[in-house]
Amino acid sequence: DLMTMAGKKSNPKLRSEKKHDGRWYVAINIVLGLIICISCGNRFRSIIKEIHEANLWFSNIKEVEREISFRTEAGFYYSFYKDMVSAPSWKEGIQQLLYDNKTEHLRQINAFYRFNIYQEVLLASFYRLLNLKNLIQPIYFYIDFIFTLNGVYLSSLYLTTWILSGSWLAGLLSSCLYILNWEDTTRVYFAIPLREHFSIPFFYLQLLTITIYLKVSTKLWIKKLSLALQLCFTFFSVLTWQFAQFNLLLQGITLLTISTIQGNARVIRKIKPMFQIQVVSIILVASLQFFNEMLLGSMALSLALSYLIVHGIRMIFKLDADQHIFKFVWRKLGYGLTMTRDFDTNLYLCENTFQMLPKEIIEKLTKGFILPCYIFAMIVALLTLVKAFINSIRQSLSPAHQDIKNTKVARNQKTSKTVNMDSYLSNDEEDDSLVITYHAILSILLAVLAISTNRFRYLWIPHMCILGAWGICESNWWNWILSYTLKEVKRLNVLLCRHIILAVVLALLIKSNVPQLNKELENLREFYDPETVDLMNWIKYVNNLANTGFHLISLQ
Repeated sequence: DLMTMAGKKSNPKLRSEKKHDGRWYVAINIVLGLIICISCGNRFRSIIKEIHEANLWFSNIKEVEREISFRTEAGFYYSFYKDMVSAPSWKEGIQQLLYDNKTEHLRQINAFYRFNIYQEVLLASFYRLLNLKNLIQPIYFYIDFIFTLNGVYLSSLYLTTWILSGSWLAGLLSSCLYILNWEDTTRVYFAIPLREHFSIPFFYLQLLTITIYLKVSTKLWIKKLSLALQLCFTFFSVLTWQFAQFNLLLQGITLLTISTIQGNARVIRKIKPMFQIQVVSIILVASLQFFNEMLLGSMALSLALSYLIVHGIRMIFKLDADQHIFKFVWRKLGYGLTMTRDFDTNLYLCENTFQMLPKEIIEKLTKGFILPCYIFAMIVALLTLVKAFINSIRQSLSPAHQDIKNTKVARNQKTSKTVNMDSYLSNDEEDDSLVITYHAILSILLAVLAISTNRFRYLWIPHMCILGAWGICESNWWNWILSYTLKEVKRLNVLLCRHIILAVVLALLIKSNVPQLNKELENLREFYDPETVDLMNWIKYVNNLANTGFHLISLQ
């Protein structure tokens, strides 16, 4: 019997079979998770498109009605796309934007410098280049791209949660939390061309690459690829929205906080490329916007480059343009009350989207399961943060840690300097606390931003969905709970418990919120605004007679 047992233990064929079985399970699990990820993104794209169609009967109304359904700034930004598509040539369309004398009365401006309109220019260029005139109407090409981009955005939430928790079921829960609370997570279905509907998807794609980069046990080539994608997504996020610089500022504060809490050399070296990406992205966007002073003097760049360098830039360029954003922030903080006659600042302050977060939103988030899951997750995350801080102090004070550190320094001195980047990117000694700490601190900052300014809840609530689903599925938390109830905690026990709870929460969420979503989809309405239609037709008629006048009309 002993010989038989020994034979089984040393049987390489049996070990190989078990190893292959494990690989097949992992491969099937990944493929299934990715299929569900793509399905969730595609389903969300369909839902927002159906809600938009149900609200306006968009496919049946006239072209002029479709255009004026883009209210206020949404219609304003769409007009740049329309002008580029209808221009005699692509070159003439660009010239019209570079020397724009239609947007501001008695003043010629550079539209690229004044507004974030590169997305309209790129979409119009693709439409013209691909010669899609006979296949799809320009307005449908425009809105379908935005709906698809927001479908990709939902998939990024799914993947971020999956990577954090290790379970695609948690990703499914975060997706359902987002979709079934659609009234508070997005407004893309009724205000399609807003800048945030281009920028926020890229922001969360960037957050996905940051999660991959900070996550342990990832291969070197994956980390290098994640840095490259992080640069790409950061660039597009800043390029498409003027408020994106504040997202980078919050991320910069988060990184500085992490370097304080977990201030070892390895963590600091890992954070450095992320600051470099911020600097490169902002400078690239500023150059594309003809050295827009708002970006060159932004607080995010100040944090990344240091105050003295950016202060010198601001002194050289004598910053005045786009200062309304900083005045608005100053007023929100309770300062600058003498600026009561500043038009731009007061225009922002009088809009509901720039007021404090309404109390009813908190009630809706509670009923929609987001807030309870989020509070639970933040407790877990803060405990993880405290644990990481204590471990960092212990390691820094430990003599053994100092000996190991000195040994590593001596070893690195013998190697080539060209492998420094690879050495710290491939180091997997740090635990999951780094990526959780990043998300926890960033979420707190996003919460402060959203509570102070209602518009930014669309930036915070998706992150609540990610952390809420992660908190329920967090392995260490369940391992700690089961250790008090079971004599021996097995991996299978933890796996079963966290997935059973996930399935229960998911079932309750679907049962509670799906009927409301179906009701919204079945509630068919139609866009009806004959007075504005007549006004737009009259303006078009007058402009055809003499294209030298201007029109003063109230915002709608």
